[in-house]
Amino acid sequence: EKQVAALKVQKDTTSNTDSSIALAAGAKLKVGDGTNPGVVLLASNGGSNGHTFNAITGAGTLDFGTSEGVFLMPKRSNPSYTPTATISARISGENGVTFAGVPSSDNASANRLLALSGDNDFTGGAIVEHAMVYATSATAFGTNEVTVKGGHWHGATVGFPTAGMTYANDFRIRGNGFYMINRETASETAFGGVAVGALRFAWDRSVISQRQLHDARS
Repeated sequence: EKQVAALKVQKDTTSNTDSSIALAAGAKLKVGDGTNPGVVLLASNGGSNGHTFNAITGAGTLDFGTSEGVFLMPKRSNPSYTPTATISARISGENGVTFAGVPSSDNASANRLLALSGDNDFTGGAIVEHAMVYATSATAFGTNEVTVKGGHWHGATVGFPTAGMTYANDFRIRGNGFYMINRETASETAFGGVAVGALRFAWDRSVISQRQLHDARS
């Protein structure tokens, strides 16, 4: 078991390789000091379209303990490329986890994509803000409520890419969906130049019940 106050995982922008962290089964990496937020910075300025940035992998655990967990995806220096960061290790913690991009008026840097496939068991809820997060496992967002928090510039989206999967979380929508742009030209006219929706389903078969949805008025 190891403990750090913060963590940075970055794609090599020259060789298009990943500086991944692999956590073996039984291994635990603790992030945070128990009082201040534990921050994991996922920096992927380079890469190619469709490339997967395998940020944190393995059957081990990334544990925020009693710190609030924060996954932060900064503004990209190269708007032409949009790799998707993935986290397959288990995420644990007691005070919730925020998945956030950095708000920016520059739409060319706005695509912040993250896929969660681990068997996560963190409590305290999840917040998705200024980013698009794909839940590729039924426990991607832990055990409590998920707030999809759209911001002034780009909004936020939770994607359910796996057909037939059931999610036990409640989902609270507070703002507009994520604003997609053209990955190749950074043009705002691609994808209709509109938000893709706060919740995005694959084949309309992912299952969450009406009682699990809340808008900003509730």
